[in-house]
Amino acid sequence: MKSIPIYIVLFCFLISSNIYSQQNDEIRFNFDNQYLRNPAAVSIWNQTEIGLYYQNNFTAISNAPSNMFAGVQYAIPNQNVGVGLAIYNESAGIISNTTINLSSAYKILDILKKGDYLSGGINLSFTRIGISGDKIRANNLFDPLIASGFENAMSTNIGFGFYYNTLRVLDSRRPKPSFQFGFSGIKALPQNVNLESLSYKEQFYMNALVGNIIPLADELSLRSLLEFQYEGKNLVNGLVSTQLIIQKQISLGVSFDKFNTLGFQLGYILQNLFGDDTELALSANGNLPLGEIDNYINSGIAFGIQYRFNGNSFSKF
Repeated sequence: MKSIPIYIVLFCFLISSNIYSQQNDEIRFNFDNQYLRNPAAVSIWNQTEIGLYYQNNFTAISNAPSNMFAGVQYAIPNQNVGVGLAIYNESAGIISNTTINLSSAYKILDILKKGDYLSGGINLSFTRIGISGDKIRANNLFDPLIASGFENAMSTNIGFGFYYNTLRVLDSRRPKPSFQFGFSGIKALPQNVNLESLSYKEQFYMNALVGNIIPLADELSLRSLLEFQYEGKNLVNGLVSTQLIIQKQISLGVSFDKFNTLGFQLGYILQNLFGDDTELALSANGNLPLGEIDNYINSGIAFGIQYRFNGNSFSKF
């Protein structure tokens, strides 16, 4: 992308204050990395996980927006504490956005029954947004609203969350039904982010979720997740994802959201690849907007890798 018409630049910048939310909205089938949206959901099964994810949006056009993250969540053995680290990167034309997110959660055990917990969490985020002004094409290059070179700005913010789970340990040998719900607020401190030629206000982002896991047979289970996302009256979304796990190896998923976008997932799980009580889950996702003839340009593809170590799941905590 060597040059960009000014109207595209202005449109991209108008949505840049929503980059964090838009990035979260696009991560479908978020069963394993819920702490990305709720810091209280770190290591919800008292496990250690490492995740990598990449997504390309608008696959029918060149230089399409893309986002990716790398994250780790760790449950401290024999404690009620989990910690998480995630690094996000999103690029859309001349705009790039990178966020480092630190999360921590504390579990209060046996709230409503033996074996459940209520978790409270906080997160601290460091965000850098950059604009490559040298790629802008405009009728008046001396317009003060147009960045002439590379500009960047930094911001720091905090978030909070609550998460309830009816089970502390997900035992695949003796599966039981489980139920979860949570609520979180991200970027809770409203503040302006100032670049050299433009500025914008970070938006407070709220997320609520309800999920469950239902064993259907010895080698068959169903996971579901319903999420509501809010960032001002102009950005409200609801997303439902369902995943069928067959013989603890194959996962088939489907999702749908308020914007009539249909998502699909196909995954394969490798057991004990790096030792006992480990899993390596590989997944490929796709989404297809419905309702308009030319909406195929808004299709997207994504790939994910998730490593899980469940050896500390049964430790006393």
